Amino acid sequence: MKRIVLFILSLVFLTVLISCEKTIEFKSGDIQPKIVVNAFFYAGNKYNYIRIEKSKSILEENLYYEALPNARVKLYEDGEFVTEMQFVSQMDTFTQLLEYGVVNTFPYENGYYLDSTTIIKSGSTYRLEVESEGFDLVSCETTVPYPPQLNSIDLEYENLGRNSGFYMPVKINCRLNFYEPKESRNYYQLFNDGMQGIDIENLNTYSYYTGEINTESTGSDTIAQVYRVFWYMDTKDPVLSGSSDVDIFNDVAYVDNLFSDELISTENYTLTYAVYADQAIKESIGEYIRVDASVKSISEEEYYYRKSLQEQLNVQDNPFAEPVPVFSNINGGLGIFGSSASSTISSVVGEYPTDGKIYIDSDEYYTGGYSY
Repeated sequence: MKRIVLFILSLVFLTVLISCEKTIEFKSGDIQPKIVVNAFFYAGNKYNYIRIEKSKSILEENLYYEALPNARVKLYEDGEFVTEMQFVSQMDTFTQLLEYGVVNTFPYENGYYLDSTTIIKSGSTYRLEVESEGFDLVSCETTVPYPPQLNSIDLEYENLGRNSGFYMPVKINCRLNFYEPKESRNYYQLFNDGMQGIDIENLNTYSYYTGEINTESTGSDTIAQVYRVFWYMDTKDPVLSGSSDVDIFNDVAYVDNLFSDELISTENYTLTYAVYADQAIKESIGEYIRVDASVKSISEEEYYYRKSLQEQLNVQDNPFAEPVPVFSNINGGLGIFGSSASSTISSVVGEYPTDGKIYIDSDEYYTGGYSY
């Protein structure tokens, strides 16, 4: 009896599902291409580049985006016409890798629009108007923020050791204090790079190098300076981790470097975070690590664009996640027009410069190749 009831219920359920189906005819001819604008202005820049391209449907065979070389791109500053930007053409090649080692190449015209007369000013509002035959008129604008005021950065060196099980045994705890104005909502992006000074004999066993430094033209007590980008960063700071997609069970957030002032209640705030390196230093022989912390004040539209882009990347392989649209502030088209202004502050672990030491650029004297 139970089986009969279950069978009947299954039939009813299937009937309901079938009756709810609705066929929607997809009309590919209704898809009209739009102008795509990609532009980021930086305070103090004189050379301003923007890309104007044509959008494409997922049904198109073209695997690249075509530039619009004949568009009229007008630039306005605080409501006043400044200039009409000029197209700079470049030929590019798209490479498609197929099965069995087959390679297809597609040459196409690429390029950008350039203005080399306008120095971008913090506090000014810039507007772009783009016209191109066969497309709707496009307009967009951004107000350039002021560079942030960075007060200080303190570093604390911690050697975790190679036996810690962590592939980056050097941890540098950073405390970055900056002024946070309260007149308006502010948005930021944090970057960390710098320099590491390594004794030349230690550098020759350095894991990133497969060759050796040519020591014929260098003397004793030589410190090779290696450029560093501290990509890997973690934090328990609520301002940084609050802007990231963090599992609620994690006590450490791996941040994407974007944050806002939403959780900042004081005018002077100290960000706390850690960056990592894979080469320990010996301060007794003059080795050092310098961290350059750069903070960009970014416009609201650039913040939401980068935030939505990161969120889209986070869910792209998750079949259960809702799709995330990428933010755009282009009226009549697609893309982004954003702006920013940056400040940098530095601090050193160790003593630099040290009397009696010779400092060289490692790339200038290096004779081998990189292992990655």
